Amino acid sequence: MEATDLETRVLNELKALRKHRTGASFEGLSAKGKTICGLLGAGDAALAYNVLVQQCLEKIGSDWGMEIEAAITALGLASKQETVLGRLEEFASKHYLDQRQARRYSDQGLISLAKLIATTWSVYSVPIARITLGASSDVPGSGDTTTYQAHITTTHLDFIQMQTPEYEADGGTRQQLQTTTKNSADNLVKFEFSPVNFHNLIDLFWFGEMWPKWEVITGQIDFGITIESLGAHLRIGKIELRK
Repeated sequence: MEATDLETRVLNELKALRKHRTGASFEGLSAKGKTICGLLGAGDAALAYNVLVQQCLEKIGSDWGMEIEAAITALGLASKQETVLGRLEEFASKHYLDQRQARRYSDQGLISLAKLIATTWSVYSVPIARITLGASSDVPGSGDTTTYQAHITTTHLDFIQMQTPEYEADGGTRQQLQTTTKNSADNLVKFEFSPVNFHNLIDLFWFGEMWPKWEVITGQIDFGITIESLGAHLRIGKIELRK
C-alpha cells in the first residue's frame, strides 16, 4: 500500500531523529518532530515522547519484529549510545549482524513506525466532527412533514489535510457542506457549516489523511435515532416514537 503524505512527513522526521545526537528524546522531538508531536501529543513534546516510549518499549522483544526493534534502537529508545552508528552497532552485535544489515532493518522499521504513528497511535490528534440535531424552523415546501436540522462543526490540527465534508439528505444527491466560518488558533482549524435540513435520514462523509471521530448531540427533537459510523461515513436515521 502506498504511503500517505502524512506518513511520508512522519517518516522524514523519524529519519532526522535517527541522526540526532539524542535520537527520539524529548529534546529531539522538540527540535525535529513537529508532526510527530502533533499526532502523539497534540503538540506537546513531553506527552508525545511518553506515548512513543510506551508504545515502542512495551512490546520490544515479543510482538515486534526485528525491523521495528532495529528502528527503536536506532532512534535511541532502546539504546544509550549517542550516535546513530553506535546504536546500530549495538543492535547488530545483539543479533549477530553486520552494521549494514542493521541499517537495512532500521530503514524498514522506520516505515512501519511511521504508519503506526500516523494511524493507530494518533489518538490525541484525530479530526472531530460534531453534529447537533434539532427541530427546524419552517422550511419552504416541507408541507406537513416535520423537518429537522443537522448543525455541523469540524476541528482538526492544521497540518492534517482534510477535505470539505459532504452530505446526502434523505437519499438525495451528494453535496459539499457550505462553510460559514473558519477559525484558526493553537494549531487547530475549526469550521462551521450551514445547517442541513432533512426528514428521515442524513448521511455525512468526511475524507482526508485521518479517519475522523464523530460526535452526535441531540437537541430539541421528538424522534428516536439510529447512528451508524464506519471510518469517514456517518449515517443518522429517524425512528418514529410511539405516542
